[in-house]
Amino acid sequence: MRTTSLTIKAVIVTVVPLLACSTYYTLERLESAGQAIYFATSLALPVMLLGFIGSASGKKTRLLRWFSGLALALPAALLAFIWL
Repeated sequence: MRTTSLTIKAVIVTVVPLLACSTYYTLERLESAGQAIYFATSLALPVMLLGFIGSASGKKTRLLRWFSGLALALPAALLAFIWL
């Protein structure tokens, strides 16, 4: 039980700065883009993390795998388009 608590704390300490920094630098890179692009870009990494959690969960229904795959692929494509 203690190892799980320590793991959760380590993930939170790692993910919070990752979300803040990556979103800040990605939005800074966009400079002058439309509001829809800013909104989609600011939600890209959190949606990818939720997709990863969904794909790593114990339940493996077809619908969950489908939405988890979309939640991983679509934001990754958007961020790749912006950064590459």
